[in-house]
Amino acid sequence: MTTLLLAALLALGPSSTEVRITPRLGMQPLVALIIVRIPEPTPDWYCPSVEITWADGTHSLHEADCEPWEKTAPEDRAFSWSRRTLPLGEGLHQIQVRLKQGKREQVHTLQVEVH
Repeated sequence: MTTLLLAALLALGPSSTEVRITPRLGMQPLVALIIVRIPEPTPDWYCPSVEITWADGTHSLHEADCEPWEKTAPEDRAFSWSRRTLPLGEGLHQIQVRLKQGKREQVHTLQVEVH
């Protein structure tokens, strides 16, 4: 039972994952900043790829070339990534951020409202 619970928690990813967009509300044309942070990754969530599905259906992919976990000092393992959006027009925009590490995946949906 404990093994199954641990496996389920690892599949979800680290609890300290931060995925946000700023600002979430503004006037057009709005350029927002997407921020992904994993301050204390586990070996299973070290240096994930980041895939963005933009509101218009297009995709962007970021894959980092990180040192292996074993060769990285604990204080250097934190993961941080950011990307600015193109100017957004009026409307409610949904942006999907997908973090992937091996077969593991986390999906976050962000919303930006532009007036």
